[in-house]
Amino acid sequence: MTRLARLVVALVLAGAARQACASPLLGAAVDGGFPDGLAASLVVRPVFPLRLEVGGSYNLLGWGLRGAAALAPIRFVIAPVLRVEVGHQLDSDAGGLAERFARLSPAERSALRRVAYDHVQAELGLELGSPDRLVFFLRAGLGYFSGTVHGFAAAVTGENASIVSALDPTVRGTYPAASAGLLFYVW
Repeated sequence: MTRLARLVVALVLAGAARQACASPLLGAAVDGGFPDGLAASLVVRPVFPLRLEVGGSYNLLGWGLRGAAALAPIRFVIAPVLRVEVGHQLDSDAGGLAERFARLSPAERSALRRVAYDHVQAELGLELGSPDRLVFFLRAGLGYFSGTVHGFAAAVTGENASIVSALDPTVRGTYPAASAGLLFYVW
């Protein structure tokens, strides 16, 4: 075989190998967990091993929005994944949820009427399945939230005439995070 023929064969084989290794670009994910509740996301994989996600969630308080970036560095049936998510829980009435567990005073009910928070969480997990078609995942990690208790000042000053003024406090904290779900690629 001549050099030119070998070069052509090598280029054809390299192109075929590249096509076989090409990752799908678009997908979707559905998952359930704590604290996001039920969630659905659009997934974009611009380059392997990076995935970007944007979607919505619904938990016991109400609706939320989230975005995430994930790294799945190993292309195998069982693979580790590192994922970082940021999100915002939209204003929701948490009074109904709280009243399932305790009786609320009118001031407490007023303070829980408008609950919203921002969060960021990091999770490590395992993915099981075909990394280019359908993957089941389990993830766990830690998160941080920050939110303002709207209506707190009005509730406190209305309950107690000796309090002249009060501010709505900001509440911050950490929490455990966990989720399980499916990720599937469509194109």
